[in-house]
Amino acid sequence: MITYGCFYILWVFSPSVAIKRRRIRDEHALGESAMPDFGTGMMVVDIEGAGISLPGAPISTETMLDSLEDHVSADLRNSVRNMGIKDRYSVIADYPGYVSGRSQRAFDSSTTSLAAAAVEACLDDWGGDPSQVGLVIAITNTANRPLPCLVYELVALFQGRLSDDVSVVNLQNMGCSSLIKAAEIAGMFIARHPDKTALVVAVEATTGLVETLKADRYRSFREILASRGDGTMADDMRNMQRFLFAMLFGDAAVAFVLGASEGAGRLGFGPTMHATNLEATDTEILRMDEGGIQVPVPEGFPFYIMGDEVPRRGSAYVSELLSRLRSRYRSENGELTNRPPRDLFQFFNIHTGSKKILSKVFSQLQVDEAGPQAGESFGVLSRYANTSCCSVGLMLAERCKAPLRDEVGLVVTFGVGFSASAAIVGTHWNGAQWH
Repeated sequence: MITYGCFYILWVFSPSVAIKRRRIRDEHALGESAMPDFGTGMMVVDIEGAGISLPGAPISTETMLDSLEDHVSADLRNSVRNMGIKDRYSVIADYPGYVSGRSQRAFDSSTTSLAAAAVEACLDDWGGDPSQVGLVIAITNTANRPLPCLVYELVALFQGRLSDDVSVVNLQNMGCSSLIKAAEIAGMFIARHPDKTALVVAVEATTGLVETLKADRYRSFREILASRGDGTMADDMRNMQRFLFAMLFGDAAVAFVLGASEGAGRLGFGPTMHATNLEATDTEILRMDEGGIQVPVPEGFPFYIMGDEVPRRGSAYVSELLSRLRSRYRSENGELTNRPPRDLFQFFNIHTGSKKILSKVFSQLQVDEAGPQAGESFGVLSRYANTSCCSVGLMLAERCKAPLRDEVGLVVTFGVGFSASAAIVGTHWNGAQWH
């Protein structure tokens, strides 16, 4: 297992070790006047430590395609190459071999072990007393098993380090938008218990839900439509969706220790806002029907259904979040209301649903997707694929390891529910704005 500490990337096979963060101000940082005044009296929680854990070595898209040989059409191969994903990680020992049917399904790690490694790296990076952790929040859509839940497993694994009277919250099957929700819950806890910290861990092992691709031929949507008269359209569509599910997702874990704001010198979470089920039918856009009481034991693997309207609806949710941001946090001179998003924030960390979704969202934000403001989102998509609830966490953890920049950004997550959340994230600008 390769484990990333938040502030330095460790390409080693030894246990997780995190390098202490460097509190270095970027000499080219933007001045204080560049940040809009989002108001006063807003609670901020600092990121006091962070850690990332990844299973095994990166697996390239080309390796995945090569493993399937001539079972994938040229048009579908080109579509996959245009997804913006260079690599992904998997808890499965030989993921390309398993997907192609040449290897048996075997695990190098699991959801729980990935989460534990991220927590270990995070606690090492933090360097504080684990007895100060008063709340543990665990987030996943891909737990090892239904019961006991992930957060209970983690408390058991860290027995002797985490107190057995710690408060616990398990956010499970809440899709890709749950990290910001967890940070908000942590902020509420810390506001009531300022002498305590909160540990938040997000983990996904989605490739563990991928099945071996057994069809003779996988064709693109365009090719399936062109041959829809041959009676195989339904099967071809389902096969294409299984193939894309294997290509789109990757596995990862990220953990943060959050504490009460101490002023300048730390990256922190500011105000948050949410939008859930703007239309009642949005509950069906993204879903997995097997595994509940209606279909308790699926035949084979559960099937992830992703509607064609996801990019459009995701963009609509981002637009609604921006509207709520403008109405709630407007500056005294009105500039927050009148300025476009690209002028309000120095960076945007957007959930990496897909390249198409990112492009749609950045267009809505009036941000150049080829520019630096969008770079972290497209970079994480390229290096890790879609890691669901971990995606923006990976961006924030990587930002933590870099020299500290006096910047403010907008973090946006969205997914199953349908639900979307946004948070203003950044440094404290010498503690002047967010207290």
